[in-house]
Amino acid sequence: MALKALVGSQLTRRTKTMNTIETLVTEFTNKLTVAIQADVQARLQAALSSLSGTISPAQKRGRGRPAKVTAPLAGKAPAAEKARKPVSAKRAATMARQGKYMAMIRQLSGGNLAKVRSVAKKDGVDKALALGATLLK
Repeated sequence: MALKALVGSQLTRRTKTMNTIETLVTEFTNKLTVAIQADVQARLQAALSSLSGTISPAQKRGRGRPAKVTAPLAGKAPAAEKARKPVSAKRAATMARQGKYMAMIRQLSGGNLAKVRSVAKKDGVDKALALGATLLK
């Protein structure tokens, strides 16, 4: 009798353990299914919004210039990018001077800004850079 009771108690313990494991596995598979469905839905929404040219909430950007949305052309291959022409030394120097001028202008305010702009118009950017450097000190 004691052996029967011992075997019976072990069987009930095993069935309880098996039921617990089954419920854990079932809950896990249900949560996994929901997560996969949500991911698939988000991907589909992003793909559809890119086709229609709208931006989904997940793709919205913060500050700055908005993303460029291009609709695919039906039956046409994308155009190849044109090769850039080399920049001459004179043009490179002009672009560098403009960059320095713009960086300096951002730091100035009020009357100093107006002075530097008027000197740039009247006497050129080089003199405006020199004036701006003295005003920033």
